[in-house]
Amino acid sequence: MTLHPAPTHAVPEGSCLPAGDLRAADTVLLLLTYSRNEPYVDPARENLARFWPDHPPLYVVTDGDLCGADVLRHPVTDFTALLSRALDDLRVRQPACRFVYLLLEDLAPLGPVDDGYMLDVEAAMRKHGGKYVYFLWQSERKLRGVPVAQGDLGGAAAGLGLRRLEPGHDEARNSLVVCLWDLNHLRDVVSRKLALGQTSPWQFEFGIEGDQTPHFVSRSVWPTLKHGVLKQGAVSKDVAKEVLYRRRFPPSPLLTAAYTQFFNEGHATERLRRRLFRLSIRLRQVFAPKAVIR
Repeated sequence: MTLHPAPTHAVPEGSCLPAGDLRAADTVLLLLTYSRNEPYVDPARENLARFWPDHPPLYVVTDGDLCGADVLRHPVTDFTALLSRALDDLRVRQPACRFVYLLLEDLAPLGPVDDGYMLDVEAAMRKHGGKYVYFLWQSERKLRGVPVAQGDLGGAAAGLGLRRLEPGHDEARNSLVVCLWDLNHLRDVVSRKLALGQTSPWQFEFGIEGDQTPHFVSRSVWPTLKHGVLKQGAVSKDVAKEVLYRRRFPPSPLLTAAYTQFFNEGHATERLRRRLFRLSIRLRQVFAPKAVIR
């Protein structure tokens, strides 16, 4: 794989610097969260610094209480409206921005990121006018989508292992796993979602009827648990499995924070209580006095 050296464009005054060396000034990383999940933001930052040290300039998007030079905060509860306002802020803070990574806080990397691959995808998007690529988590072995057509992204797509999502593939059309967007295309999708009243992150991920814009999916490269460390508002049970016996990823602040919260939420105690109850029922059935037939 050919590694593309990071350009050395000057970053606009007042912008947030990345953790590592400067990349192109036209690419930014948005870490998306909301008030309830803000405790995971600092662990997510630490994981990014550890496993993707040369990531693009980072901004945190939230409706909660976080503040700071790199926080885009608005007190709106609708995901799509919050993202829309954050993009307005970004236009002011990073006027040279053309591409945006969207990353939910619970999907921050749990292992080393292949930055060379990410740079190759960024370069292909930049050179050939790509609009969207989403990066599959490492545990997802089945590539969704169809083989790329000749000439997609100037022929770079095939070499990068990308596949093109069909327009009707709603399941992952605008996936938020971790994705790289052309900023203008993202703004257009956000505007159309708002007009349709689709304001939740789950609604955002579905495609828009009639949208024929080429969207691509990568091979399995993003180092995280499937669906992230959170699921349906609580810590995923896969976190405990990962820490206790799978151990595919090294210890990290985000994994530790999620594992600690898993037990604080009482999951283990509740499961133990239910198992003991079921066991007591079975024991009573086994040892109950047999009825005597006279």
